Amino acid sequence: MKDIRIAVAGLGFAGALHARAVAHAAGLDRGPHAPGLHLAAAADPDPDRRAAAARAFAGAQLHGDWRALADDPAIDAVVIALPNDLHAEAGAACLAAGKAVLVEKPLAPDAPGVRRLAQAAARAGRTASAGYVFRHSPALAWAIGEAAAGAFGAIQHVALTHAEDYGAGGAPLGWRGDAARAGYGALGDLGAHAVSIAIALCGPVSGAAALQSPPPAAGLTDDRTSALLAFASGASGMLHASRTALGRKMRLAVEISAERASLAFDHERANEIEVCMNGQAGFARRLCGPDMPGYGLVLPAAGHGLGFADLFTLQMARWTRDIAAGAPGDLDFALQVEAALQAVRASARTGVWTPALQEAAA
Repeated sequence: MKDIRIAVAGLGFAGALHARAVAHAAGLDRGPHAPGLHLAAAADPDPDRRAAAARAFAGAQLHGDWRALADDPAIDAVVIALPNDLHAEAGAACLAAGKAVLVEKPLAPDAPGVRRLAQAAARAGRTASAGYVFRHSPALAWAIGEAAAGAFGAIQHVALTHAEDYGAGGAPLGWRGDAARAGYGALGDLGAHAVSIAIALCGPVSGAAALQSPPPAAGLTDDRTSALLAFASGASGMLHASRTALGRKMRLAVEISAERASLAFDHERANEIEVCMNGQAGFARRLCGPDMPGYGLVLPAAGHGLGFADLFTLQMARWTRDIAAGAPGDLDFALQVEAALQAVRASARTGVWTPALQEAAA
């Protein structure tokens, strides 16, 4: 099978993790017929980041402009980890050039950008996926799989919190604080992950009512978003996203109430999940191990624990497996997430309950 030559556009926090994940995924035992993976190139306008990448990723070509990656016929697939306002343009250009893409979340700052990317993917017929990396957390992937199999009965309610403190105390936010470039603040940067888990568990969001702080205004992005969610399945949910929660570094907390079970997970304790099945007196802690999706690809022993960077490795392994199989990727799922984000943001602007229109994202 032909090796897959991968490039990364953008070498900030997420882009650097994606670049490292190429080598890590290549080193896993992905089966006898899995293609080889190579980081062929990367692009970033920052010369310091390029210099760091030159030291870390020997043999990869470094460029100052992402367009060089789209123009290179030797590259098979591109990770788009640029500022949000460049996602649709770069993703569409790479798809038009015949490359598979993995686009970081959110797909774009607005609905027209999301539609542009979706239309480009439909025309190109290449693998197009999105960077909702926490769906690859073994504990959450296990819960999602068990829920889909009916093990818990119908899900009734989900409570989701994604809280960090990188924006507390007036910390500089760069392009993330610029509404024209980011489109979203905490909602798109953090809440998108929580919403992706909610949709993986409950299916599409049908509507939302939300508040944001600061209130939506020209030039500002939200520090905090709180929302009520309704799902087409009949489940309901609560979402809170904050980038100013002092002391919180990576709290992605998910509580699930279903007919026959309740579950609780917090990424600050990422290698365990609490489960209460009907008839139990309370919650039992379940440690992650090779019986959970993806874990055994990295570690053979239960309880030793995977980390945040390992999720990027598992995502890379999944994306490149889809590329090798000619699979379409998970952009349809991403469009459901984008529709929910747009509904939450619109509700915060208008102060009224807002339907999540799937066609607006597609």
